[in-house]
Amino acid sequence: MAREILRPWATDHVSVIPDHDAGTGGRVTAVDVDAFSDDEKRDEAVALCAGAAAELRLDPSQEDEVRAGAWDDEKQLSTLLGADADLIVECRERARACVAEHWTEVEALANELLVHPLLDGTEVPLILAAATGDPTAGAYLASYRAAGPRRGR
Repeated sequence: MAREILRPWATDHVSVIPDHDAGTGGRVTAVDVDAFSDDEKRDEAVALCAGAAAELRLDPSQEDEVRAGAWDDEKQLSTLLGADADLIVECRERARACVAEHWTEVEALANELLVHPLLDGTEVPLILAAATGDPTAGAYLASYRAAGPRRGR
């Protein structure tokens, strides 16, 4: 979910529903990075590091456990950046700074995922907008949810 806040493009959905086939506790719609520039790959790498950065913000003593739990993100990180340890450290640090800067949004999205384990691409930006003080976003979100089945359901 922190990854979603950091990623500058739209998503189809965000979920904390376990995906046992993929071996994950949740998912964000996959992104095709083959055509990305080097800068875009670094930005995606920062986004990949954001979930672990959010977990470590809550409990910095759990770094080994957090990294083990983020094995798929770590694998994608290596695919994007190769074995450049300095660049990986730089991306992790950028993710930590972005998560800290956007902590209000991270918490808002996490709290929504506790109630609604699958959020679609319309809900996510409304939740983030409400978290940053948009006075109309909460009402739009409630209306959208009341209108019927959401995308991705």
